Amino acid sequence: MKPVEIVLLHGPLVGPASVEPTRQELQSRGLTVVVPKPANDQANIAWRDWPASLTDRLPKLDLPVFVGHSMGSLLAARMAADYAECGMICLDGDIPCLNGPTPPVAASFRPIIEGLPQSDRLLPPWHKWWPSDPFQGWPVTDAEKARVSADIPQLRFDWFDDSFIMPNWDHAAKGFIQLNAWFDEESKRAEKLGFPVERIEGTHLHPAVAPVETADAIIACIARMERPN
Repeated sequence: MKPVEIVLLHGPLVGPASVEPTRQELQSRGLTVVVPKPANDQANIAWRDWPASLTDRLPKLDLPVFVGHSMGSLLAARMAADYAECGMICLDGDIPCLNGPTPPVAASFRPIIEGLPQSDRLLPPWHKWWPSDPFQGWPVTDAEKARVSADIPQLRFDWFDDSFIMPNWDHAAKGFIQLNAWFDEESKRAEKLGFPVERIEGTHLHPAVAPVETADAIIACIARMERPN
């Protein structure tokens, strides 16, 4: 598949800084890359309103490939549904349902959220959910950490109770990129579904900390993608 534009989507648990280095790397190779940002403070945007908030910020697109990182994979599929010809890549994210109600996280992830401390119903920012540093093992400067972390919102606990209706997006060309071991099972599922799969032994924040390797994987995945017959 030869895209005219790549639409790079971050998930609502982080911010645009989490994918900005990869955008810059792809753009330096002569590709057209768009990173749509929500119109308002993203912590105050309901999950059901995220697709429209991003779509409203897109330029005219001819043959886009929507690359959704983490929860952004759900947004990528929802936005792909609006285009007759397009591609969709899950970048270390769950494979979305083909249609129907779509909550922000799978039921299996809810216990993690329910176990987090709250302050006035607000959850900690995502990078403080985990016992270890999500940047651990990668040569990231304190300034780079601060830039990504400053972009991470605090969401209300009940934000996760929302959903939007996913239109059918099965017409899109599909791909999957695994960045770390969290998504072993999902990448195997993608292979069984016939998606081209690229794997990196990295971190979930690879688009922020290793843009060259991430860009290589995106380009390789797009080259192998085909529209369903």
